[in-house]
Amino acid sequence: MAGGPDKLRTWALAWDDGDGYAGLFQLGLLDDLFVLAGLCYDGGAIAGAVAGRSDRSVGDSDVLALDEGTEAARRA
Repeated sequence: MAGGPDKLRTWALAWDDGDGYAGLFQLGLLDDLFVLAGLCYDGGAIAGAVAGRSDRSVGDSDVLALDEGTEAARRA
């Protein structure tokens, strides 16, 4: 999934799952991190993570997977 405000919002809504916290992920997040997402045919996110990168490693956080669990999302 390419970045941008709409894609970040799609990911945040899937991560939030209706709890009302999707607004925590502001656009400034995209300055330092990137969002990975697996999308279903209707464009909604069904898996994803927020990730950061250094010269030597990539770290993930806030991993979500709606159907198969976060370990399946991490492997993918």
